[in-house]
Amino acid sequence: MNVFAEGDNYRIVVENGIATWTVWRRPDLDMAAGAALAERQATEASRLLVRGVRALVFDLRQGPDIAGPKTQAALGSIFSPFERMRIPLAVVVASPMQQLQMNRLVSEHAPTMGTVYTTLPEAEAGLAERAPMH
Repeated sequence: MNVFAEGDNYRIVVENGIATWTVWRRPDLDMAAGAALAERQATEASRLLVRGVRALVFDLRQGPDIAGPKTQAALGSIFSPFERMRIPLAVVVASPMQQLQMNRLVSEHAPTMGTVYTTLPEAEAGLAERAPMH
């Protein structure tokens, strides 16, 4: 496993040009602390793009059901550069609330390059079609 970056509530692994960014709940933290963690993660998106990844799986299945306003802004900062660079982005969710929120955030920040999925195999298959090996 090639760990690109990790923090208190996330890990980014890059394999074969595809980044898998996993976020998990931290019930011990309040919403402000969670938002601060999300804001710190936003810098990782540009680092991944400089590295030349060809796709991103953003796995929120273990993450909180609802993101507050600051976390939503941080997620937009993560998704937008992938849209600008024309790099496919798959957001994987577990709950209906995550799906509603991520559908909105993806449509706002990565409308042509982002897709929300409910299973990891669907996300990986979708990215395989959109980000073929070079």
